[in-house]
Amino acid sequence: MRWITLTANDGHELAAYRAEPAGAPRGGLVVVHEISGVNRHIREVTDRFAAEGYVAVAPSLFDRVKRNVAMGYDARAFAYGVLLVRKLDWFELMLDLGAAVQSVALNEIGVRYPSVAIHEYDAGHGFNCDHRVDYDAKAAALALERTLAFWRAHVG
Repeated sequence: MRWITLTANDGHELAAYRAEPAGAPRGGLVVVHEISGVNRHIREVTDRFAAEGYVAVAPSLFDRVKRNVAMGYDARAFAYGVLLVRKLDWFELMLDLGAAVQSVALNEIGVRYPSVAIHEYDAGHGFNCDHRVDYDAKAAALALERTLAFWRAHVG
């Protein structure tokens, strides 16, 4: 687990938290942070996916407007996060995500777009974040189980 620098196609450099599995990777994935940035929870999620065998990277998508954003989940942090989101340029955001995708690309087999199932959970918005009051352990475990099953079937 380490911080790295990604470079988007327009030359912009952004920070990203990267975690690698202990053995040969099953595949690579990008963890997109919440409105609170690449905070402790997002780093833990990234580490968890690496523990499951995936190279995982969480790009700091606020870096174009404010570097090193890592906040908690109180009302003040949420309000500040909303201000940052409003300053993002969505085209530039796609460039930054593209750099993150390229950083976890493991081979040249090309991009696949498998059909996906959409699941709804009887839980609050932040049900997967064990740092928030909306955390729902049962829903989070089920979501992780489904996510890993999807990746194993389509990524490796």
